[in-house]
Amino acid sequence: MDAREAWEGGFPLDRPVERVVAAQSRSCRAASVAEVIKKEEGEMKRMGLLLGAGIFVMLPTAMAWGGFSDFTPLEKPIGVAAFEDKLLVTTYCPQQIYLVHPNGEKEIFAPDFPDPGGCIENYIAVSPGFGGFTKNEVFVTAARKIYRISPDGSEVTLFAEISSNVSSHTSLTFDTVGFFDNDMIVVAPTGDVWRVDAQGETTFLAHLSGGTVENPAIAPPEFGPVAGSVIVASENTGKVFAIDPDGTTVVIASGIPGAEGANFVPRQICNFSEEGGAYFGAIYPEKIVTAPAEDFVGFENDLIVQQEASSGGIFRIAWDGENYVATQMASGVGHFEGATFANCYCLDPDGDFYGEGNNCAGPDNCPNNPNPAQQDGDEDGVG
Repeated sequence: MDAREAWEGGFPLDRPVERVVAAQSRSCRAASVAEVIKKEEGEMKRMGLLLGAGIFVMLPTAMAWGGFSDFTPLEKPIGVAAFEDKLLVTTYCPQQIYLVHPNGEKEIFAPDFPDPGGCIENYIAVSPGFGGFTKNEVFVTAARKIYRISPDGSEVTLFAEISSNVSSHTSLTFDTVGFFDNDMIVVAPTGDVWRVDAQGETTFLAHLSGGTVENPAIAPPEFGPVAGSVIVASENTGKVFAIDPDGTTVVIASGIPGAEGANFVPRQICNFSEEGGAYFGAIYPEKIVTAPAEDFVGFENDLIVQQEASSGGIFRIAWDGENYVATQMASGVGHFEGATFANCYCLDPDGDFYGEGNNCAGPDNCPNNPNPAQQDGDEDGVG
């Protein structure tokens, strides 16, 4: 299965009704989401962007919003990635990868991850399983190098190396829409943007000038004329860029001080667990913060940009049919580094939508038998 067959904020749909809707939607589509977007009015609007049409509106007043709460203390957190019911967090000096449980307890993940020989910012991403990448494998940057880690953290291997002249701050994401053939996207802080396929082959995509760029994301099909593009924030310029597969770049937002990274609100928003929220941010140098799913209801497929600043917060960027509109959602939270949304998932071996996870119909009382009734009086796993 690739991203063109099942797309749900980067992950397959899990609930029965949603699977039916997705299947019906796919039957009405052309060969791919990317082709639909290009064939319809999105291409006309994209030309407007390239020609410099007015496309960006800033609304600086903060919205009414629930806000952040502390999730767990952690010294010098940098990169954050969701991994089923856990978070993976990289830290700065010393370079470590922590696995954080829903109750906030932490343990070292991938103890064999190599020491880079200095203090650098490592960023992290978990494969959604498209484009030949194995689902749930973990990838971590170390300057020019990208390491692949098995889902349990036991195996660490060098996966790829970009040729940009960098010593830190390299970040990455995965194409979950299909414009980039579901490749990994790697961004060097110098502005170089690379594609990396499942075999570790690297291809230069574009160069962004004007300052440090980090933490890319892929725009979902609903995100206006730049749908499917790589979205990258520029910390020094306060701009947000969109990059096409041919390397063409446009600015879709500006005036966001310390724009540190990009994440899209998933189509389906799930809380991490009963203990944790839906959105998690690394606040340097002391903690991970979170915000609940209900704070993002109505903002599905919109872009969230976090700020690396002493009193940083987050901005929401939405396509209103004519313009990309930016609104400050929160301020005074702290110095953001990486951020992520939680996954919606259900561990459901027998395929009856009951199992363990934040997106199951309920617990599976009959794990050995697909049984929606879930009645197992003799507790033998068969209902």
